[in-house]
Amino acid sequence: MLLRAYQKQEAKLLAPIGYLWILFSGLTGWLFFAEVPTLSLCIGAGVVVLTTILVTPIERWFESRRAL
Repeated sequence: MLLRAYQKQEAKLLAPIGYLWILFSGLTGWLFFAEVPTLSLCIGAGVVVLTTILVTPIERWFESRRAL
């Protein structure tokens, strides 16, 4: 499904979804394999999620400015 989505939509719109795999893999390892997420995984996932949340509105603002 992900490959089909990349065929239909721009990669920059789908990239944040791909970054969520970090969180999903950490959660899956914790739930099913009793792996405790390391501090570096938590910090890295937090940085990725935070940057995605902060950058997305800024990119939209730049695109709206270019359209003018």
